[in-house]
Amino acid sequence: HASVAAERLRSGRWRIAQVEEELLRTALEELHQDLLCGFAAWRMDFQQHGPEAEADVESGSGSGSGKEGWWRLDRTRAQQENISTRALVMLEELATFLLVWGESGNLRFMPELLYFLTELALDAEDSGSILARRRGKSNDFLVEVVRPIYAVVFEEHYKKVSIAPDGKDKKVLREDFDKFLPADAANYDDWNELFCDQARLAQALKLQSGERLLALPPQRRYAALPQVNWAESLANTKTHRELHSWWGVFAGTHRIWFLHALLYFTSLFLVTSRNFHDSSSGFHVPLAGGSPLVCLAAVGLLVPLHGFCWKLARWFTTGTGLRTPAAAENLSGTARCLEGTVWVLTVLLQVLVWSVPVFTFLVVRWLDAFGDDDWAEIHPLMSLRSALFLHFFVSCFGILFGILVVLDYSARPSDVLWSSTSSSWSMWAGRWLFWFLVLGVKVLAGFWGIDAINQAIDSLRISRPGREALDDLPRFAFGPNWDKDMIEWVTLIGAGFLCYVADTSFWFSLGCSLLAAGLSAAQRGWRVWEMASEDLLAAVPQRFGERVLQEAPPGRRQSLARQGSTTSARQTGQQWGSQWFPDIWDRIIEFMRYEDKLDDFMAGQLRFSSEAAEQGVQCQQCGKRWSSSTATPLGGMCDVCASRGYEVRVRDQQASQVTWEHLKRNLKRRSTFMPPALFRPSGCAQRCLGRDMGLLPDDNWPKDSEVQWRLSAFARCLASEDLPRPFTTPYMPGLTVMIPHYGESILLGRDELCAEDRGEQVPLISWLEKRYRDDFRAFTVRAQAADPGWPRAGNRWQDYGPEHWERLCGWASMRSQTLWRTVVGMMLYLPALECHRQADRRRCQESKLLWDASEVFTCMVAMQMYAFFKPHQLEHTERLLQKFPRSLQIAFIDVEAAGADSGEDAVHSCQERRYFSCLVDATCGFQDSNRRRPRLRIELPGYPILGDGKGDNQNHAIPFSRGSIIQTIDANQGAYFEQMLLLPCALGEFRKSDGGPGLEPRIVGFPEHITSDIGSVGDFAAGAETAFGTVLQRAYAFLGARMHYGHPDMMNKEFMIQQGGVSKATKTVNLSEDIFAGMDFTLRGNGRNIVHREYFHVAKGRDLGFNTVLTFFSKLSAGTGEQILTRQMLRLGHVLDLPEFLAFYYAHAGFYLTQ
Repeated sequence: HASVAAERLRSGRWRIAQVEEELLRTALEELHQDLLCGFAAWRMDFQQHGPEAEADVESGSGSGSGKEGWWRLDRTRAQQENISTRALVMLEELATFLLVWGESGNLRFMPELLYFLTELALDAEDSGSILARRRGKSNDFLVEVVRPIYAVVFEEHYKKVSIAPDGKDKKVLREDFDKFLPADAANYDDWNELFCDQARLAQALKLQSGERLLALPPQRRYAALPQVNWAESLANTKTHRELHSWWGVFAGTHRIWFLHALLYFTSLFLVTSRNFHDSSSGFHVPLAGGSPLVCLAAVGLLVPLHGFCWKLARWFTTGTGLRTPAAAENLSGTARCLEGTVWVLTVLLQVLVWSVPVFTFLVVRWLDAFGDDDWAEIHPLMSLRSALFLHFFVSCFGILFGILVVLDYSARPSDVLWSSTSSSWSMWAGRWLFWFLVLGVKVLAGFWGIDAINQAIDSLRISRPGREALDDLPRFAFGPNWDKDMIEWVTLIGAGFLCYVADTSFWFSLGCSLLAAGLSAAQRGWRVWEMASEDLLAAVPQRFGERVLQEAPPGRRQSLARQGSTTSARQTGQQWGSQWFPDIWDRIIEFMRYEDKLDDFMAGQLRFSSEAAEQGVQCQQCGKRWSSSTATPLGGMCDVCASRGYEVRVRDQQASQVTWEHLKRNLKRRSTFMPPALFRPSGCAQRCLGRDMGLLPDDNWPKDSEVQWRLSAFARCLASEDLPRPFTTPYMPGLTVMIPHYGESILLGRDELCAEDRGEQVPLISWLEKRYRDDFRAFTVRAQAADPGWPRAGNRWQDYGPEHWERLCGWASMRSQTLWRTVVGMMLYLPALECHRQADRRRCQESKLLWDASEVFTCMVAMQMYAFFKPHQLEHTERLLQKFPRSLQIAFIDVEAAGADSGEDAVHSCQERRYFSCLVDATCGFQDSNRRRPRLRIELPGYPILGDGKGDNQNHAIPFSRGSIIQTIDANQGAYFEQMLLLPCALGEFRKSDGGPGLEPRIVGFPEHITSDIGSVGDFAAGAETAFGTVLQRAYAFLGARMHYGHPDMMNKEFMIQQGGVSKATKTVNLSEDIFAGMDFTLRGNGRNIVHREYFHVAKGRDLGFNTVLTFFSKLSAGTGEQILTRQMLRLGHVLDLPEFLAFYYAHAGFYLTQ
């Protein structure tokens, strides 16, 4: 926060001491505002509706609100305006919350519970011992407060955690909890919502003596926490039942079904009855009426049907904690009977209200059947026309409440815990317009299907129930022919309705595709023709200098002026936007060469040349040199050697010597240079025929498809209108990349690549060499340049020695789905930040700060099973730490025996171990087990993996993260150096749009480049992932339906902490753990928003086998099935506007339900 405040305040002029004091004060205020905004809102509600508020009302006094009623300020009332006093209060609150949060373990998933504990700790007496001192290994707060609450959480779902024969932990679920949790099993959300409801909270928390905790004076409550009977206090707190039935589905999606039922049956009326007339009267009138308007009135009966079904679904999904009012426990028998009577009368009143359309329809049918002449004589309003008007008015009123306003929602304050984030008028209008068009096209197209159903009914001669006369029904109703007709009629109409609902998914996907195309044009300023004709690569130097390095006046978006047909003329830094760009571009090419994506010749063609390097390309046969810009139509061969038929290898002497250490050298500013031919502007036809179609030979364009995509993507990113103003060093917020890891391969070994006992099976290394043949040749050249003894064995793998296999394993791991590839890619942030530091050297010197990129960036691998790693896994982990001694750290769960003090320390009797969250890095020493000695160690309340794994793994590691921004990455991803250079721009997304203090409460999503498109199954998986990660998410973000999907989203960590973390971790309920973070983020509102940007990419590898792809999609569908039953789905179904909810539904649960 100090760096963000410094960037905002750097235009001022202060002395050094004044700047330091101002930054510390501003940073403390902003951190307190961002991190504790949720706590401040909760505390205000607690003070206004808690026991203190009731006591104040009874006594006729008021304690005030906010900090003026805070006891520490009461002690120093005379110094309230002193800034040091305000800073002390903020520091106390921050420190207390972070201490409570850091030691809470699994309780972090219940943020309001942590607010309650923080409130009690701040209210506690300021003298003497607060908690009784005790013997044992564990801390007092952990033993007396956290572990009793954890025990309730553990016992709700599990029997015990034992030790398996392999030494790992084995958790045993309660009976019938293995497939899914019963509907009445409590979870983190139920317990957390108890602390959101002050009335229930005051009644629930009881001491062992039976006294209520909140009946005690505020200063004594914290000391009384060890005496709280948590098992009884947290019982019967279920607020939402995850009911595995269609009632559970309907509770959250009833608006979808109601809307489609109205559209379907209205369309059915327009097809079948818009010209229907029957002149009969009395009981000879057809059941549905004798005129079109009366037939249409029958559609209004959907309103009470929907209302009754919704009330039933709501009752079935409401937990016991909300079915009985909190104050009912203290009522006497007579009072309880009166309370029950009031409840029954309320339900009957609601039934009567929702039955009004039934009564009005009966009146319409009576007047239609027997005429309205007699009634019209009594009063003109008692006519059929008036009855129809009243019925349509009542029905439309119910429709508006059922679809737009949501019926009886205002009577459910427990569903609106936070105020939602409002959208701009333009966004709101765009979303409504989108769905008007989608549903309009859907309804028009649906007429053909409904007409086909109508023709099928006519051709099959099926009797229609609405066309039968009333007096004829008793004669043949429920006869064999009538029953057959009714079954056929219901089957046809019902199947048509299901197809009608599912059909919306198709039109939604089509609409999203068209919308995404329009948004893509908007991202480039609607310069459609320029998008197609502009040479984006030629504009890279200028745009990089203007938009990333900020060294030229921004605003110019046109491509560079044409400079002629040759690039041999000298260029100056002023002509190219930045004198740092040539060396930065050369660093990009060197990283591609280090990754073996380019050979020496192509690397030389793509580099900038200076006078010293113009003679760097030579023929190895005869030693002849030539400039890298000279055309080489014979593939780089000199004429003499080519005529003699020699096999010539062309190399750039610098490119062959690219090493990891070489890539970390300092940048150099260049005043004169010769740009590569790649940056020479070319015509649209030339690019299309040469680069896109490959019909024209071009020695300056790489042949590798991945390199082509990377260069083109980098140019597109720089041209994006969404690219924000970057943070500049040293004024940059901190970032932590979190990579959860369980048992994925870290580094491929020789046995995995080329096992000797595979028989006729093709070794994996042979397949990789064939798949990436050009890469392997470039790797061999680079290896031979670094090691003259490197064997010239090609794919004769038995000729490579152990020292050679070490490099071969690294090369193969970078082309497989390994943790090595992920960490190597994410650690590219560090050299990218170093490049920015060197390019911004002037600003760093002016700030007089010793800025280090490793203090801004941290890559943290949450290695859940590090304590149980086998020797080869430990060796691979050590190679990671040795390769990246800076900024790489590993968080893992350590174990030790419970010990003799387990009872004293309140370790759960059904767990045999103690658990610790630990952190190691390259500076840590070794233990006897060849594992690193932890640098930081936090004792956990118990076994931490109570969910499905990933969410708990992230939760235990998040206290070790640094900075305000956190990025979640999976262990099968990678990264590109040129994309990492755009990190300051990506962090710029969190700058407040109004220039205010703090960082934006935001989740920023980015697309992924899918690299595993091998084979038909892999191509299918890659195509599905690419479509979802680019086109669809672009549209979802505009429609307000994008959530958090894990990788590679960046999030404001301080706001994620306030909702329980970056994911949720209830067993089976949160199987798709990541999306719930986005759903909670949306529900908590208060300015939070989720956006999607496409100027930043990471690589992504997907599974290639049929079974693994099937397993992945099965997990997604199973997770969505659980998601649709949750309280988050139900509340989003009511909080979101209709267009937003329609988009959210068909983007997630509806996609699977309609398949």
